[in-house]
Amino acid sequence: MNVVDIYKELLEKLKLGVSSNGGIYIPSKKSGKIPLLSPKGVQLFIPQKDVIANMVQEVDGKIEIVKELFNPFDESAINGENPSLILLKDHMEKLLNHSFAILGEIALNVVMNNKENQIEDLDLISFIDDLNKNRPKSVKNLVNENTIKHWIQIYKETMATPTERFLHLYLKRGGKVGKIRYKRITVTTSPVEAIISKAKNKDNIYGFTLSNSAKSAYLALFRFVFKDDAEDLIKGMQIGTENNIAPANVSLLETYNILAGYINDAVDAVSSVGIDAEDLDEARLELFDYNLDKLMENVSQSLKEIPTITDLSTGVVNANKNEAIGVMNSIFEEQQQTNNNVFAGVNKTQNNNNTVQNNVFESKVSAEDAALAAILGSDAVTQNTVTSQQSVFGATQQALFNTPQQQNAFTGVNLNNNTSLFPQQPSAFGVPTTTVYNTPPW
Repeated sequence: MNVVDIYKELLEKLKLGVSSNGGIYIPSKKSGKIPLLSPKGVQLFIPQKDVIANMVQEVDGKIEIVKELFNPFDESAINGENPSLILLKDHMEKLLNHSFAILGEIALNVVMNNKENQIEDLDLISFIDDLNKNRPKSVKNLVNENTIKHWIQIYKETMATPTERFLHLYLKRGGKVGKIRYKRITVTTSPVEAIISKAKNKDNIYGFTLSNSAKSAYLALFRFVFKDDAEDLIKGMQIGTENNIAPANVSLLETYNILAGYINDAVDAVSSVGIDAEDLDEARLELFDYNLDKLMENVSQSLKEIPTITDLSTGVVNANKNEAIGVMNSIFEEQQQTNNNVFAGVNKTQNNNNTVQNNVFESKVSAEDAALAAILGSDAVTQNTVTSQQSVFGATQQALFNTPQQQNAFTGVNLNNNTSLFPQQPSAFGVPTTTVYNTPPW
């Protein structure tokens, strides 16, 4: 089983599209195809072979990733989360909230516009019984137009902030649920349900005054859709996994399937009273109906053929590092040539000094030879001259090496190598460490 095919199926079930070139987009009735962007503002692509072959290019002299892979099953990232996984989670959360909001509007309309004897679905009857049981005695109508209007208002007010939505999902690295320890856990909370359950009559929430009847209706709606888990949503419903290949994905997908399953069951319940099919389709969600542990095992081999986040980041950094090293080598070669020129100048000066010394000695020896020859003989004169020359040359060389010019030449080489070249490494090799995750538009 190929992971690319699984990704395409997953995206389709999540109401996203994939173009012929592998680019992922959000279908929009108003705007057409809206590209799904990565945190860096680059369009995400399915990791098919032709995309992988052309995703890294040279831009303005630097190696950059021009196409980013949608590869949420890659959980090998050393630091932080996989951006694809974060985008996947956020899109799932938006879908769940959108569907639940539509379903709530439909269900409240059913209660307001239909008489009890026209409803036959047992779940829907239970919902109405729950409403009646919690309805204040002074309230005649279970649901009115304001109840529905304010439900829609809650949705619009909360969607901009994930931690305030009807449903909010987040991933935990691991821990215990009950007595069982899991590698990864997906936690689902309902910030809206928590606020409504604590609110008192006439409290102002989400820009309107909450009545006791509306409070009862909204809480009954949560119980109608999410059954016994409705109460758990206030404190956090936890779904964990012990999967070794992609544990965060498995716990997230299992959570999505559970919540989407609840919503679909409620959609089926309200469909029994003749609701418009288009509205129902908008609320209904497709499940990712696989044994997820087996699925991850089946795609694990093809998953290895896709460059991981770490591979891509390292590859780009190394490519730019090699370029930086090339620049550094050029600088070093130029410096080395400068040093060679300095040495050449020193050697030339030293050779000239040697020539002058030889000329002096030759003149002096010529004058002394005539005087000494008469007294000591020619052999002694020659030996004395050589000894004198060696002594003077030694002193000259020592004096030349100790000159400030010679010392500065060697000192300059060391300083240039230690303080000019190598401190450039951090800026040349450095990579940004901050990441900001963008979420797809709805």
